[in-house]
Amino acid sequence: MNIVLYVPLLIGLSLLTDDSTAGAGIFFIVISIILTIGLVIPHLAVCVRRLHDIGQSGSYLLMSLIPFAGPIIMLVAFAKDSQPGKNQYGISEKYPES
Repeated sequence: MNIVLYVPLLIGLSLLTDDSTAGAGIFFIVISIILTIGLVIPHLAVCVRRLHDIGQSGSYLLMSLIPFAGPIIMLVAFAKDSQPGKNQYGISEKYPES
């Protein structure tokens, strides 16, 4: 997701250095902002879905706001295997009940 957001931003910022290409630079920056707004909600939905797969609440995602340790905690949580069977959020698609 970051590459999709940063490439237009970097192109736009590089075009802002010259007066003749400033309009194109602003265009690429606006494209980057639109992509950011459009991809934030699906990104959060996927993260919450993954937390539900391991049996955690979606509010556990707020742990990522802790400086330095938060992203590491979330990486470990996202790497965990899904809970087998059923949890409070529904039946696991990886381990359906027999």
